Amino acid sequence: MFVSLILFFVNKEKSLAPNLVAMIIAILSYIMLVNAAYVTNYFIIFPLFYRLMAWTIFCIGPLSYIYVRSVLEQTFRLKRNDWLFFIPVPIYLIHRIPFYLLSSEQKVAVIKHNLTNLKLILLEPEGLFPKGWVAVARILLGVIFLAAQCRLIWKWKAKINKQKQFNVHNQTVFTWLQSFTYILSISYLLVFIEMTLHVSNVFRLDYLILTNVGLSILFICVYLVVKPEILYGMKGWLQESTVKTEEVVAEPVERINPNVPNAEQLTKKKSIPHADAVLYESMIEQHFSEKQPFIKTGYSIKDLSNEIQLPSYILSAFINQYLGKNFNEFINDLRIDHLCDQVQKDDSLLSYTIEALGNHVGFNSRTTFINAFKKRKGMTPSEYFNLSKKQTTDQNNNFSYFQDNTLVLPLKNVLPNDMSVS
Repeated sequence: MFVSLILFFVNKEKSLAPNLVAMIIAILSYIMLVNAAYVTNYFIIFPLFYRLMAWTIFCIGPLSYIYVRSVLEQTFRLKRNDWLFFIPVPIYLIHRIPFYLLSSEQKVAVIKHNLTNLKLILLEPEGLFPKGWVAVARILLGVIFLAAQCRLIWKWKAKINKQKQFNVHNQTVFTWLQSFTYILSISYLLVFIEMTLHVSNVFRLDYLILTNVGLSILFICVYLVVKPEILYGMKGWLQESTVKTEEVVAEPVERINPNVPNAEQLTKKKSIPHADAVLYESMIEQHFSEKQPFIKTGYSIKDLSNEIQLPSYILSAFINQYLGKNFNEFINDLRIDHLCDQVQKDDSLLSYTIEALGNHVGFNSRTTFINAFKKRKGMTPSEYFNLSKKQTTDQNNNFSYFQDNTLVLPLKNVLPNDMSVS
């Protein structure tokens, strides 16, 4: 639950994929807490909360499917008809109306009766629909969405295998999507066995299900901590069947004014076309080259959004898709490259302390500066600048550097001319 709160509230860019993962983790955590409460007197003391949030279980299938789809198709917002996936939620709430209308004493009586036989919790006899129907619908819908999710994985695996160039970042993300689908498959399989065979009284399969849910939550959280880059989605423009950089650049840029983007066009977009990516690159490159706002302490994606009049969610999606990084990493790398360029031109800066050098380009703490520098250059600032005194270091940067005081975002490194997906 703590991880889901971090993804929701600490993620200032409000990206779609991290929010979907956060909701999935929150629902799985809810399932754990509720099932733990069944072995206590919690619901007898607080009958109002009995199955109050049970409708969230119907959301796991749609949310996981939409999450995998949004990563593979590189979309940054929901599709218009995605709400249809959640129709079972209001239907389930209607099913629970008879129980909601009971008095507290009547609710306690129903709960005590159900706790005498845990199968009754699965069958939900206190609702409008016949016993067991809701359980069948829950597992059936889950399997349908899981099958659709597996089909997406299989389809994109075939597409990726045909692609001529595929980077390590994308392979990491795709491996994560496969693993995520596998752990959901195991959970659905155990629930299906529990529901169809009713073997829990003999083998206590409900404990096995809870253990699996707990391990699934742990697996997801550990994966996110070890490989946070999976939250940024696929890198490059895989959703387009053919990408030719020279043809896109040759298009007239007047179709969208780089300084005043067409708001109506932006609100209709679900993903970023390659042609628009070239325009966004130009807007950011020009703005950063002329004003260098990234060296301000606390510079945020909202600041950049206001300065170039481009919505922050599109900026976030563009940076994630273009670089495979988040906005903070992008800005920190620009700051470090800018500092290295300045030191190369004026070695008197080397007389400054490490903390002063970090503050000079916008870092608000020594630790943040050192960690970001080491991640970018592979060594600490002291090691790097001591080495630069002895020899000129030519680093092969992944996405941005300064040449003759001009910022360059090499789009061609991400979008090769011959890259194609069939």
